[in-house]
Amino acid sequence: MWTEFFFAALLACAFLYLPGYFLLRAFALRHIVSFAAAPLVSVAVFAVMSVVCSVCGLSCSWLSLVLPPVAMGLLAVVVRVVLGKTEMSDYGYPPLSGKRSSRFDGFCLGLYLLVGIALGLYIFVYNLDGPASVLQEYDNVFHLGVLRGFLETGQFSFLGVSMYPSAADASINPTPSSGLSFYPAAWHIVVALVAETAQTPLAIAVNAVNFVLIGVAFPSSMFLLLRRVFYRLPVMIALGSFCAVAFADFPWSFLVFGPLYPNLLSLVLFPAFCAVFISLFTEGLSGRCRLAGALLVVMGGVALALSQPNAIFTAIVFLTPFCVYRLFSFVMDRRGGGDGARRLAVASGVAFSVAVLLLWAILYFLPFFQQGVLTDTWGSFTSQRQAIMNVVFVSYRISSAQPLLGVLVIIGVAYTIRHRRYLWLSCSYAFMAFMYVLDASFDGPLKHFLTGFWYSDSFRIAANLAIFAIPLASLGLYVCYNGVVRAVEKLCQKHFFETHGARFAAIAVCVLFLAGNYYPNFEVRGFADIHTAFGSLGDNIERGNLADGVKTLDKDEEQFVQKVKNAVPEGALIINEPNDGSGFAYGLDGLNLYFRYMRGYGQENETQDSRIIREQLVSIASNSEVKAAVSNIGAEYLLLLDAIGYESVKPRNYLLSYDSSEWTGIETINDDTPGFQLVLSEGDMRLYKIVA
Repeated sequence: MWTEFFFAALLACAFLYLPGYFLLRAFALRHIVSFAAAPLVSVAVFAVMSVVCSVCGLSCSWLSLVLPPVAMGLLAVVVRVVLGKTEMSDYGYPPLSGKRSSRFDGFCLGLYLLVGIALGLYIFVYNLDGPASVLQEYDNVFHLGVLRGFLETGQFSFLGVSMYPSAADASINPTPSSGLSFYPAAWHIVVALVAETAQTPLAIAVNAVNFVLIGVAFPSSMFLLLRRVFYRLPVMIALGSFCAVAFADFPWSFLVFGPLYPNLLSLVLFPAFCAVFISLFTEGLSGRCRLAGALLVVMGGVALALSQPNAIFTAIVFLTPFCVYRLFSFVMDRRGGGDGARRLAVASGVAFSVAVLLLWAILYFLPFFQQGVLTDTWGSFTSQRQAIMNVVFVSYRISSAQPLLGVLVIIGVAYTIRHRRYLWLSCSYAFMAFMYVLDASFDGPLKHFLTGFWYSDSFRIAANLAIFAIPLASLGLYVCYNGVVRAVEKLCQKHFFETHGARFAAIAVCVLFLAGNYYPNFEVRGFADIHTAFGSLGDNIERGNLADGVKTLDKDEEQFVQKVKNAVPEGALIINEPNDGSGFAYGLDGLNLYFRYMRGYGQENETQDSRIIREQLVSIASNSEVKAAVSNIGAEYLLLLDAIGYESVKPRNYLLSYDSSEWTGIETINDDTPGFQLVLSEGDMRLYKIVA
């Protein structure tokens, strides 16, 4: 199965990079930019083409989504070469100070990929309990169900996302919605492409794609951002490879909380989007280059919005200080400096900030958001003082403290205060830190206004803060590196150290940082057990994916589900109680279940048949209304994985969505209930045929 995993990972790399790379090369962008920004374009193309295929009645596959953009890009590249068109300029990526750009860029990108892949293998893949491990958290019921629907119908459109994807399924949906069902499904499209092409189980495709996002796509995306911002500091760009995946709160936390896979993709693409946006403002850029850049920004915006729209708001927070800085510099240059120019520049910056705030308010009050993400608000979880300490010691939400990173971030902030061309990075970080403290320790209208676009979810805000901190931590590591270099040059008089001092300093700084930040949990005998951020993270990944661990759908239940698949006719509809673990059985195993969602029942959009079945199925033998409801949906079987009253050595491990009062008509059924014939039984697991 591991062969399947790595083959799926290679496919994921090919799908994320080849279409975008060749399309960007068609616009004559440099190889390094075309590669690092490729996922932005590929994801946008996949999302748009999936809708086109849906409208045209075509099935989505690598032939319809991947092959056309690759072929178009290759053809354009060939035509450009035949016509002898020269390459564009660096498109906003100025040459590195004192370095041969192409060679050093390749070295740095390789370093980012090496660190990312190595840590991805060690922290994520190593802690999986096999390549088909599944994190059984609430959001994964939906993610797996949507993926199953994509594969069953061959339609990957983000405008038709449902766990009841076919017309037959839609007719029995217990909680139907009106109109098109929009959901930012870019992550699901990529995973479905990999699963469909590799013909591999969904769980393997999910893990393979997530590994590629963490180990390949995010490091290369962050490289592009740091390369653009810090081209004057080439050594810092190289050192940034060790900080790109150094924060436990992103990208790693999204693998164990939620899981927030769509948001993972959006924030993986986020640094590259910011890089191409910043490049638009490079001085001396030709009109042709600027047009290509604007098109790339638009495509990047589409990719973010169709991965998880809150990444657009993350970009607004991150890039607003940059825009103010560029506006200030532009006014000062045009006005020739002086007090008058400075006052005008400050006024322009204030006006721009107010305009962004007004735009934020307009979006906040749009019905689209008011009826969606803004209806949820997560409560505070700590005090103000503790929230501030969390920021200082980098223990934002899910991780143990990372004090070394905290020190580096502070040093990086100090560096930006001294070198003010980078001060906007600290401003972005400071505002996101304020939003984090507000979200973590306050409740009220201001918190909802500022953090509502992320559901006021402190895990998502913490992830944003971690990404904002990466450039600052990289600067801090660079300052430490320079300090070690100067110390080596001062203390070591031998010719070897005079010649190789910088190389020795780089190795020393990198080794110390890697040991200090990524060291696993350990014990100080007679004192305490020390839980490090990445040690705890590895434990969480291992525990969440353990096949024999406490699961909603445990190993025995999964085996029972396989027996159910063999015992019932293909396509037979099975009534179930989704919280007992059967909610995962549709996505993982393709079992045709009636109740596929974990919650949402008892609301206005629930059908009468669904309500009757949930509350009164136990009385089917004597209740004509129940008989009619079951007949209307065409159900033939009942599945109970945690039947009440039967011996079991395993605990009932239900998710937070479970409310026993919603399922009384199903959970009270047993072997003696009239109208049901026992088909399979094992422990407290039951499959009944409905015979009333």
